[in-house]
Amino acid sequence: MPASERLSKLLRLIALAAGLTAGARPVLAETYPGKPVKIIVSTSPGGITDIAARILGAHITDRSGQPVVVDNRAGASGNIAMEAVARAAPDGYTLGFASTGNITFAEEGFPGFEVSTWFALFAPRGTPDAVVELLNGYTRSVRNDPDAKRRPESNYIDPLNLTAAGFAALVRADAIKWERIVRDTAARLN
Repeated sequence: MPASERLSKLLRLIALAAGLTAGARPVLAETYPGKPVKIIVSTSPGGITDIAARILGAHITDRSGQPVVVDNRAGASGNIAMEAVARAAPDGYTLGFASTGNITFAEEGFPGFEVSTWFALFAPRGTPDAVVELLNGYTRSVRNDPDAKRRPESNYIDPLNLTAAGFAALVRADAIKWERIVRDTAARLN
């Protein structure tokens, strides 16, 4: 897939993460979740992305009273998982969990270049704003829950306290940074 298509796909995912949807139905948030929630993870079981998704899933289960099932769908640099999420009904019952890669640049001749890894929960486009905000609240509350907080810290994860809009700004900034790196280094996909 050409780099421009991948960037376009990433930008569409940014819109999903930001919850930039119309037509929210507040009544849905009052009854959500009313059944189990599935989180599709873009990596194989056992890695740090899977662990982070399971920590968040357990926290959502504790807060909502509904089971959260983690479904690992590795492959194609996360595109298999994110495509399944993008095609799911926009009701908040199928979510995606993905991360950026952690790359060390100092050893590659880029001293002072800082790269961080972030993990994110995504919802299909059209998911009501009220559901996105509820999910964002569950995600943000991990930072304040002593039991959930112990697990991320024991796995070297430091939860950020971002709104959906704040996270979208982070992803946009990362996309701009990576676009510049690809352009400046003339990197090509193999």
